[in-house]
This record gives sequence, structure tokens and C-alpha cells, in this order.
Amino acid sequence: MELYLLAAVGIAANLAAYFKPRLAYIAPASAALPLAFLIYQTPLVYVNLSPAEAALGKTAVAMSTTAGAAAFLALGCAALSKRSRQLSLISAVLLLGAILEGARPYPQLNPADYPWALSLSLTTLASLLLSVYSLLTRRVAAVKWAWLAASLGLFLQIMWNYTRGNLWSWGLGEMGMLAMWIATTGALHYGLNAAVAAGAGLGAVSGILHGSEFGIAALRGAAILLIAVGLTRRPADLGRAVAGMGMAGLGAALFLTSWVGAAYALVYPLASAAFTGTAMMAVYHAGLKRWKRVMAIYGALIAVSAALSLTWRYAFESTAATNFYGYLVAGGAALAIWHVAKSQYGVLHKALHSSILFILILLSISGPYITDQGYYKLLAVDYIGAKYYTLLNWPYPQAIEVEAVNLTLDRNAHIPITPLDFPDYSQYLKKVGGPFSLKGINYTVAEVDGKKYVFTNGTALVEVNGTAVLFPAPLDLVTALGIDPGLTARFVYCMHNETSAAPSGVVYRVTVDVDGTPLTLNAGFNLLKASGGGLYAGAAYVGGVLIGYHVMAVPPGVITPEGAFWSEAVAKYAEAVLNQCNARVAYTALSLFGARNLTEAVAYIKNAEGIWILAFKPIPLLGILILTMIMTLIISILKILNNYTKV
Repeated sequence: MELYLLAAVGIAANLAAYFKPRLAYIAPASAALPLAFLIYQTPLVYVNLSPAEAALGKTAVAMSTTAGAAAFLALGCAALSKRSRQLSLISAVLLLGAILEGARPYPQLNPADYPWALSLSLTTLASLLLSVYSLLTRRVAAVKWAWLAASLGLFLQIMWNYTRGNLWSWGLGEMGMLAMWIATTGALHYGLNAAVAAGAGLGAVSGILHGSEFGIAALRGAAILLIAVGLTRRPADLGRAVAGMGMAGLGAALFLTSWVGAAYALVYPLASAAFTGTAMMAVYHAGLKRWKRVMAIYGALIAVSAALSLTWRYAFESTAATNFYGYLVAGGAALAIWHVAKSQYGVLHKALHSSILFILILLSISGPYITDQGYYKLLAVDYIGAKYYTLLNWPYPQAIEVEAVNLTLDRNAHIPITPLDFPDYSQYLKKVGGPFSLKGINYTVAEVDGKKYVFTNGTALVEVNGTAVLFPAPLDLVTALGIDPGLTARFVYCMHNETSAAPSGVVYRVTVDVDGTPLTLNAGFNLLKASGGGLYAGAAYVGGVLIGYHVMAVPPGVITPEGAFWSEAVAKYAEAVLNQCNARVAYTALSLFGARNLTEAVAYIKNAEGIWILAFKPIPLLGILILTMIMTLIISILKILNNYTKV
């Protein structure tokens, strides 16, 4: 109700500013109230956060929803409404959209992801806002800043993945940022076309936001419509028009393909498009009159790349086709750099286009290693402290040592759950000692009300190895006591704890030494990810000037002949919460992995075992790639500030 009232005030203020432009000064403050409320009422899974961390987390989570993004854009439009009263009307519509979206399922973000998620949302929304501003006010220079924001967003997406050990996975968000950058670059060349840039922004935000299916579908439909409308206005410069239309069309194709879940099929088409783009760039900078000579050179490059891919594969575990495209794109970008350097454009123009082309060269070299899972090598670790020699050729590491493994319960987050009902066996268990056994006892097993019980001669208290049980007793309890009386007792005596909040999981901190470089990998089990198996691998990157290594550690786990997946990490989580007398939570967690009764729960904790798996692969030139990206952003800022018109 509060959101409705605050948004209604904002809508009224923006409508007043639309009809009475002199009232535009009241619009920003009224539009800020719904955004502030959305941030305030955003729930956080993680607890024990400092006030600053909590504020950052609430803001990051809120800005990752369609309602929060709509409220932020409404604030931005209201703040710029003095430039165009149409922005006041758009602000009112966006606030209405925030009301319609309302409270949606929030993304579950780790505190380490708060800065990245917030930065990515802000840069993407800023690019969209600048494009809309340019579209309504016809201030075409704003498209340049929108492109810079899109470039920064793509860089942030890559760096966020880098911190999580997953450089590129062709996910919806990653493809959205790539498509946004390509389409916005097309808008830049297509006469600073604000409609294309705005469409690219809408497409990108639809991939990084969480909201209703209708809201996301509306964003996607508007994105494609704006790009299509923008491309109907052809600029005077034919060369730039062709380049801009090609990039904008490619961006739209990337959006459509990623939305239907076929992004993995884009690798070779993307490489072909990149090669074609380098050829077009070379023709443009060499001059249209020399197009035949340039095309002849690029035709020869195709033949040379094909011959090289059949005789020498630099990415030796990839297919010949992957190596062919690697040679093709790298060679095409190098030729384009040569033509750019010989052109008559200014220094910043040459530097910007050359740095982007150099990034393309680096990606073509390191791309197969980043995206091809075949480069991962698996190493089974039998015991902690073991040092293994990989016996692999360069560029793989030569020696890996697992130095230590420390396990802690993750108490930073408590997850609300509905614990499963647990049978009350406390009346049967009178004393706890060693393992209980029915050996030598005259007994029978019978079913009563759907449950199996063990009967002796009448009602009797039987003590074996210091463990006393009152018969008749449930067979489930008796069997569990034979596996581990201590674990069984904790389940029985702590079943009255009816807490509905559970620690999020356990964390293994694995210390690994890779060719003398120490690193820490955080692996473990998390209830939030239980639907996906619960386990997550620890990942880290060992940096180097030319060659780095991506290393992952997978917690011990084993699949039984019956098909059940038994994991030490899950067992340790259940044991840890059980030691806190939280039996219902422990039983609920184990039930997610097949435990159906007390016996199976105790057996899971007692018998779960396995070996650690280390996975590693080389990633060349990553440090140089990141440095070049940063330099490209700096050159872009300098070029915009110097008001260059040739881009």
C-alpha cells in the first residue's frame, strides 16, 4: 500500500510538471520516494552485516528487479525533465510500471556480489537513460556517453564473472551486455542513432533484471521495435551506414538468440561477423576506392587461416574450425589495425579503434581456453597435503599441492524453511552409550499403523554397550542406534527444536599451491542451491603476465549404486546444525538428497565420503586483456571530452 501511495504522488507530480513545465522542480523529489521505499523494504537473506553492507545489499537487490529499475529510471527522467517535458510523462509511466511490477521474487546475491550487481545495474540503466534523453531532446552527443556506459557495463560483467571464476558462460546477462555494446556501437556509427541505442539498453536490462514474465517480455518487444525503427533512418555517410546497420542488426540477433536459449550456437556466427567487421573497418579506413585490394588481402587471409588450422592448432584441444576462426579473427583485426594506423584520422580515433581491435585479437587467442570446457584437467586428491605433478606440457601448471582444508558453518545467512515432521522417539531411548545390537536377543518385527516395530517378550528395557532402549521400539530407531548412537541421540533429543531458520550452508576453504603461487578456493554446500544439487565448487584465478590458470575445487561426493548422491559437504552441514540441536533442519537438508527416515539420515552423515577433485585449465593473455579494456575506456572518455565527431 505504501508503494502505491508514494508512486501515486510521484505520478501526480510528474503529470503536473508535464502540463505545467514550471513545476518540473517538484518531480525529482516525488519520484525519489518510491525508489527509496523499494530499497528500504527489500529483504536480505544474509544477516550479521554491517549497516553499510546492509544498505549496499538492499540497494543492489532492489536495483536488480524490474520495479527498482523502473523507479530509478523514473527518477532520472524526472531529474532531466527541464530539458524536455516528455521526460515527465515517461517518468509517470515508469512509476506506474513500478506499481504493476510490485514486489517480485528477489535475486539471491552473495555479499561479495553486491558492489558488482549494483554497478552493473547502474551503468546499464544509465546507458538506457542517456539514450532515451538523446531520443527525446535530439541531443545526439548523449549517445556517445550511452555507448561509454555500455562499454563500462560489458567490462563490469566480465570482471564480475572473473571474480566468480567464470570468465564467460554465454548466460542471459552476459549475452545481453555483449549485444548492448555491439548494438550501441552500431548506433554510434549509424548517425548517433538514439533509437537504436535505447533499444539496445532495453534489451540489456531485460537480461539482468528479475521481474514478471509480462514485464520482461514488454522490455524485449520494445527493444526490438526501437532498433528496427531506428534503422529506418539512414545517415548520409554510406560507409558508416553499412557498418552501423550491420552491428545494430547483429546486436538484435544476439538478443533474440539469447532469449530463446540458443546462445551457445552463436560462437561461429559471431566469429564470422567479427571477421566481416574487421574487413569493413579496413575498407572504410583505406578508402572505398581501394575496396578491391583490401578484399583481396582478406580473401587470402581466409586461405592462410584454413591452411594453418589444418597443419598447426595453437589451441590444440579445440576443433580445427575453432582454430580456423581464431586465426581468421586475429589476422583480420591485425590487418584492420594496420589500415587504421595509415588513415588520416586523429590520434584518439586511431587509438580507440586500434585498442578495440587489439581486444578482438586477444579474445580470439584466449577465447577457446575460456569457453571450451575440454581444456579442464581433472585431478583426484586422495589426501590433504598431497602434491601432484601434472606431467602436462606448457601452458598447463606443472605442480599442484593441496595444503589445507578448513570447514566452517556459514552463519552470515539464515534461510527460512519449513522443516519436515520428525518422529518422536525420545520415549524409547533411555540411555546412550556404544552401538546397539539385537544380537542374542529374542525379538520379532511387526508392522503397526504402517510403521515397523521391534518386539521382545513384553515391555522390557534392554541395554547393550551402554545404550538402553525401551521395547517395543521403532525399527528405524533401533537400526540407527546400531550405526551411530551419538548422532541418533542428537536427532532424537533435539527434535523439539522447531526453528524455521537455517544457516545457509557450510564453506570449505581449500588452500592450494599452483607452481609456487598460493590461492584459496571457497567451496561447499548451500541450501539456497539445493534444487541444483546444493554443492558449489570453489574457483579462483592465478594471474600471470602471459598465462594464468583457472582452478576449481569440487567437494567430495560419491554416487551410490542405488543412484543416491552422497556428499561430504552435505553431511558436514547436517552434522554442524545437528550439533546446534537443530535436528529438524538437519533432517530437512538430508531429505533433499534422499534420506527418508532416521536410519538413512544417520547413515548419510556417518558414511558420506569421497575424494576432492581439482580442475584446472590455462587462460592466456587475460591480464593483458583486462588492461587493454581499461585503456580503451580511458581513451573513450578522452575522445568524448575532446568532442571528436569521427567515431
